[in-house]
Amino acid sequence: MNFETVELTPEQEAFVAEARTFLEDNWHPSPEMAAMISLEHDRLPADFAELLAERGWIRPQSPVEQGGAGLGNVEARLLTELYLQHGVPQTNGSDLLSSTIEKYASERVRSEALADIQRGTKTVCLGYSEPDSGSDMAAARIAAVQDGDTWVINGSKMWTTYAHQSDYVFLLARTGPIEEKHRTLTVFLVPLDTPGIEVQAIWAMGDVRTNLVFYTDVQISDEYRLGPVNEGWRVVSEPLAVEHGIEDDLDALAPINGSMGSQFSHTLELAVETAVEWAVTTPGRDGRPQIEDPIVRAKLAEALLELEVSRNAPGETGKVVAAEALIRQSDALTDLAGPAGILDEGVPGSSRRGLLSWSRLHAPGTAIYGGTSEIYRNNIARGALGLPRPY
Repeated sequence: MNFETVELTPEQEAFVAEARTFLEDNWHPSPEMAAMISLEHDRLPADFAELLAERGWIRPQSPVEQGGAGLGNVEARLLTELYLQHGVPQTNGSDLLSSTIEKYASERVRSEALADIQRGTKTVCLGYSEPDSGSDMAAARIAAVQDGDTWVINGSKMWTTYAHQSDYVFLLARTGPIEEKHRTLTVFLVPLDTPGIEVQAIWAMGDVRTNLVFYTDVQISDEYRLGPVNEGWRVVSEPLAVEHGIEDDLDALAPINGSMGSQFSHTLELAVETAVEWAVTTPGRDGRPQIEDPIVRAKLAEALLELEVSRNAPGETGKVVAAEALIRQSDALTDLAGPAGILDEGVPGSSRRGLLSWSRLHAPGTAIYGGTSEIYRNNIARGALGLPRPY
């Protein structure tokens, strides 16, 4: 790990000033929206997404011709930090899927959706897991049956996060006998306003929404197919590789923490800030602020150390480290703050809109989101450490 301070060039300083001014002039979420965004589980409002897209700032490191801004690692990281400071959600980019869609899309999809997906003004969610097969994607049962130039889709998908806010679903469907598992899967980019699609909310701990999506005689053109029939496993493996960090550059300023570890680190950062605020403003039994208690300071220091490690752990390791640090420290910081830590938003005496209480409820799920920690550990063992499969 490299903990050295990065010295910004005059051009980078100017970029920071430009971006900060833009956000201060254009980003004014309502109190209700700000509260939702503080829990890190919402999409960008469409009007603000368009403003960011005009600058290429939804997918800032993508080439300009692909809707991005062509920013380097340092500039992109600076922009991310400004988004975090201003409470701008960062879930619109469909980064995992853009290059795969571009590679396999038909002319219809390219003309209808690709440019907007690359810019971030149209969004895509993942249709992978099913009620009877979570991480075992090759066991998918949702059926897509071809009828001429049309496919008829029946079945359901589970844990389809953002399905209620997205324009398309990147759908893995069964197009042959299930006994052949990987060899009879096909991927489709399905418009979510297609008749026959029903999205039902599933609320997880921490007031986080995901979805159960039903497909009943959903008819789509063959032009929405991505890649050859029955070669969906190869198609879906490309965004999975990006999500699991396999293609990450492990330099210190590369996009760190794999697919989702940086989000977990940010949640931990908010929890630490909230705990520090509690310690500074809350008197102890002797009337002095809690921050003056050496035990309190030691616990805050431990949380800060774990936060720094999770920020700097690269690739797949970062996802595991960040999730487990958040789980441990959310418990520890909530316990430290006592009643203020367990009270929900709106309850007198709660910590910063109930953030500590929320982070404790949210944290256990981070070991599952984007793939379980066990899957990531296996990938690290085989890919980074060269260990053999256990069977």
